[in-house]
Amino acid sequence: PEDWDEEEDGEWEAPMIKNPACDDVGCGEWEAPMKPNPDYKGKWYPPRIPNPAYKGPWAPRKIPNPAYFEDDAPLKSVGKIAAVGAEIWTMDGGLYFDNLLITDDEAIAEEMRLLGFEPKQVAQKAEAEAEADKKKPDAVPFLVGPLYELLENPALEQVKPHLKPVVDFFMEFPAALYILIVALPLLLLSCVYTVFCMPSSSSSDEEEEEEVPAAQAKKEDATGKDDAAEEEEEEEEAEEKEAEEKKSTRRRTRRA
Repeated sequence: PEDWDEEEDGEWEAPMIKNPACDDVGCGEWEAPMKPNPDYKGKWYPPRIPNPAYKGPWAPRKIPNPAYFEDDAPLKSVGKIAAVGAEIWTMDGGLYFDNLLITDDEAIAEEMRLLGFEPKQVAQKAEAEAEADKKKPDAVPFLVGPLYELLENPALEQVKPHLKPVVDFFMEFPAALYILIVALPLLLLSCVYTVFCMPSSSSSDEEEEEEVPAAQAKKEDATGKDDAAEEEEEEEEAEEKEAEEKKSTRRRTRRA
């Protein structure tokens, strides 16, 4: 279609029209029909020709060895043991070996294993499990458990090494997590209040500038523009009154 965008809508596929004939015989990918072939003898292989000199699969030639023998008791020919060496590939130091048993009797070795090694191994395993239970916290603090579950998300696999120490810190100090959960909304509300509810600094500065001259005028007994205009009108009225009084006094003196 003209309005089809493959980047947004994906690859366009033509709509499928139902075929009523498929309901009875079925439809799908066509395959060539198989017909019986009485001459078919199976998969073809190259023909084989008789080889009278064939002796079977090749094997290395064996030559007689008069000194060959089989030792049924190899330990009888072993000399006296002067030392026992144990080679272990490890990065930890301070390893010691004790209770080494050297014997040619399998029954004695099995008896020592049941009496000494196996009980010691069971005791060491139980001690290790008890030590692990002591280190394990009694209960996961509230809201810390979901954080550990969130770390198992495959999408966070790359940042997991950076987030794991933070979650471990909240595991050790859960109060820090609760404080953070309470502090974040309060900080957000304070930012919103500061931006939208607090008066701007320009308006407050203008109000302060208006208040300062008024206060200075009261202290210095200064007059503003309106007061100056009123004083001029009063002076003009006073001058007019004086002029009228002078005229009246002159008239009186003339009459007298």
